[in-house]
Amino acid sequence: MKIFTVLALSTLVGCGGGGNYSTPAPPSVPTPIILPSLASLTSDMAGRPNYGTVLDRLVFLGCTLFPIVNWQIDICSNSPAPTYSNSNYFNTAELGEKFWSVVANNENAWDINCNTGPPDRSKEINKETFFITNNSDHAKLRMEMSSVNNCQKIPYLAISSVVSNTLATTYGKNIHIKFDINADMTEDLLHIHFYHFFITTIDNTGKQAFAWLYLGSPATKNKSPIVFNWNWPIKESYYYPGAKIFMVSLEDYNVASNKQLIPIVKPGQYHYDLDLDDIIRIITPEMANNTTKIIGVEFAIEQQYDFQTAIPNPIFTPMYTEMDIYNINVYTKI
Repeated sequence: MKIFTVLALSTLVGCGGGGNYSTPAPPSVPTPIILPSLASLTSDMAGRPNYGTVLDRLVFLGCTLFPIVNWQIDICSNSPAPTYSNSNYFNTAELGEKFWSVVANNENAWDINCNTGPPDRSKEINKETFFITNNSDHAKLRMEMSSVNNCQKIPYLAISSVVSNTLATTYGKNIHIKFDINADMTEDLLHIHFYHFFITTIDNTGKQAFAWLYLGSPATKNKSPIVFNWNWPIKESYYYPGAKIFMVSLEDYNVASNKQLIPIVKPGQYHYDLDLDDIIRIITPEMANNTTKIIGVEFAIEQQYDFQTAIPNPIFTPMYTEMDIYNINVYTKI
């Protein structure tokens, strides 16, 4: 994938006649940020292709962020972690090259009756539930739930640049990320679809925080970000040990930032140009300082069937959520 850095350059030319003079130093030029090719994808816990099976048992380190939100209690209390029948390892990257990390998580992640693999590798990709089609220019993420309703689980499929360490910068550097999305989804009223973008940051004490922007969701608008502790106690996962999450809908972000970004609410093509500093300042205000490190971004889709509304007689119909990401371009605005 060709990724270009947009830089505004000005050349100073020193000229004069006799006498002594010095040529002014050229302006500093930001280092170009080149993200990995979208052809290069590798499962989370990339260095452990058999992780979670009897060949390489999952290491559970327990939760460290308190208080624990109620839907995290199960993953925080189950120790030791179960052993899975498969590792469900996925890789399209060449040996030694930078890659995007793939997360294919089927909540409840500990459920060995529904999931064949460990958290973030819950099911085999391109076999059921999770599907990926990628090349140097595109990464198409797709999730499907058939009439058997996927054990009433909530699937989450994502790619992240954190492990590649290619988007390593700090708050205040005026870094932008521009990208296009082709979105597709079933349009049943009981089918709930989410499109996510988030920035992973680390403060000066080493604690992680996520600025999570819902590009598309049915979430109720809130006047301020939803904030909670999210634990991920699986050693070797790049998510470990979790993070403090600040979450906001695109509609609320537009109000706070005076922007008119279009939320993903129906099938179609969407264009985004996001200022990372602006997102951090509005969604995670406590991280808006020059000691905050930006270590990567993540694109994700999530879906669920609204069984609660469908009670007492749910009529489950097949559903899917799809996000084709392309034209990713990171640049410095000067």
